[in-house]
Amino acid sequence: MARNAVIFHPPDGVGTNQQNLMERPATGEAFLRGLVHHGEIDQFYAHTLSADHFADFARRVRQLAGNSPPCRRVGHDTIGQNDTPGILSLPGPDLAPFAWRRRTH
Repeated sequence: MARNAVIFHPPDGVGTNQQNLMERPATGEAFLRGLVHHGEIDQFYAHTLSADHFADFARRVRQLAGNSPPCRRVGHDTIGQNDTPGILSLPGPDLAPFAWRRRTH
């Protein structure tokens, strides 16, 4: 069984079809593409700031996979719970705003 992770998904952090393309969106798109094609996982988890951001994540996974793999939103109140992966993948080095969300008490 492959390990899985919760992906923090800000829509502006993924995509190469932006006018002023920067490194973070290109890297984010490549990471998601690699995860979908080579991750050998049966469900995708996204930590998003809104339902619209999650819809964007699910749409991108569907496009990359060519089918509709299950996607699950992990909100602020459910991150770090036992039924979600224990890894949170961030698009950058700033861990501090997210660290408190994983606390168990």
